[in-house]
Amino acid sequence: MCGAHLVRDLRSVHEGDPDGQVWADAMANTLLEARDARPAKVQQRASGSCWRTLQGLIDFAVVQSYLSTVTKWGLDTLDALT
Repeated sequence: MCGAHLVRDLRSVHEGDPDGQVWADAMANTLLEARDARPAKVQQRASGSCWRTLQGLIDFAVVQSYLSTVTKWGLDTLDALT
């Protein structure tokens, strides 16, 4: 089961009983937040677990934040960068 299906199912469980199934909403939010953190971990592994400069880390974080927001708004990331 992919993450999108799991989030959708968790949202459905929560919507069925919002007061009794608070855990389902919390888990769906946790999964969505973890998805945002993944690109930084992948970059960290690819670069040998460190960035060369603090400015490089800051630049990476700014671009990733922008792309994450663009994706959440349903826009195409390539169009947003051009």
